[in-house]
Amino acid sequence: MQYFLRTTDEKGNEILKEAIPERWVWAVLYKDDTELHQFEDDTGTFHQIKEIKHDQIKLAGLYNFNDPKRKIMIPWKEGMKFIHKYINVHSHVQHADDINATARVYVFGYKIGNEHHYTYILPNDWMIYSNEENIDLTTFPLT
Repeated sequence: MQYFLRTTDEKGNEILKEAIPERWVWAVLYKDDTELHQFEDDTGTFHQIKEIKHDQIKLAGLYNFNDPKRKIMIPWKEGMKFIHKYINVHSHVQHADDINATARVYVFGYKIGNEHHYTYILPNDWMIYSNEENIDLTTFPLT
């Protein structure tokens, strides 16, 4: 299936930009039991983080796009802020054969007040749980 980011130009005309699904994608379940997925199968729509209604979240999750049974779920509390980003990591030791090689790490979690939680998902699907935003990912196997 093809997915598209639907935007508009300065004249209000719809513009479709193709979006390629990632290995791990986000979804939220709202208090009214409706869902918003980063990649909607029924419409082929790619949603951006800015579309999430934080004050209406009941449950947030990250799941493996090709195996949706593999997921991470976070029960939501008032005041939480959604974290989802990618970090491209290059390790000179692990990528000695290819100086341009990088590994994409998925980061999922939340912030509330001074509390933070991050789940780092490595290319081999190992998961690192931390309250630190800037851990040294090159100390973990990236291949």
